[in-house]
Amino acid sequence: MWIGNDIVDLSLNQKHHPRFVRRIFSDHDLERYNRAGAQSQDLWLAWAAKEAAYKLEKQRDAAIYFSPAEFSVDLSEAKVNWRGRVHSFGCVASTDYVHVWVHSGSGRVETKVAPASAVTTGVSARNLSADVRILAATVVSSLFGIRVDEVVVDTDQHRIPFAVRRDSKGVTRLPCAISLSHDGGFVAVAVAAAGAEGIAGPAAGSGGIAVAATGSKGTVLVSE
Repeated sequence: MWIGNDIVDLSLNQKHHPRFVRRIFSDHDLERYNRAGAQSQDLWLAWAAKEAAYKLEKQRDAAIYFSPAEFSVDLSEAKVNWRGRVHSFGCVASTDYVHVWVHSGSGRVETKVAPASAVTTGVSARNLSADVRILAATVVSSLFGIRVDEVVVDTDQHRIPFAVRRDSKGVTRLPCAISLSHDGGFVAVAVAAAGAEGIAGPAAGSGGIAVAATGSKGTVLVSE
C-alpha cells in the first residue's frame, strides 16, 4: 500500500519558464500536450502528477531519485507512466490550486486540502511542515475513528511520512500510508488506510477513461 500527492498554488505559479518545461517534460509529452492545446494549468497538473507518482514510488523504494522527464503523464486518461508502471490519478483543479493524488494497493483513501492560514500550529510564524502534519493527523484520526490528539505524524530517515497512536497503552504504528504536500498558501494530504474497503475523497476510481465534473471547488478528474 503506497500513496503520493502534490499541490500547486496557482497564484505563485502563473508561467512556465522554457528551460523548466524542457527539464521536466519529455519531447513526447510536450508533443502530446501541444496537440491537445494544453493550457498553463494543464502543465501544472501534469507536474503535480509527476510529483505524486514519484512520492508513491519513493515509498515503494526509498533509493529512487526524482527525474521528472521519466514520469510520462497522459492528462486525457489521468495516468502516469514510470518505467512501464502505470498509475491512475485523481485530481482537483480549481482557479486557486491543482491537487493530484496517486494510490496503489487496497484500502480506503482520503484526501484533504486546506489554506495554510486555517491550520493552527500554536506558533506565530507559519510553519507549513507543521501545518501539513496537523492536517494529516485530522485525516488519520477520522479514518481510524480515534482522537486527533492521540495521532502523531512524523517522517522516517528517508522523509517518508508515517503515523503513530499515542495513548495510555503506549505507542502503536498505524497501518496507513501518508503523503504530505504544501505550496504557497495551501497544504494537502492523502492517506490510505489498510483494512478499510473502498476509496473516499474528492475522486476515486480503478482505471480507464478520465471523466471530468465541475463543481464549486473546481474540476475533479476521476478514472472509472
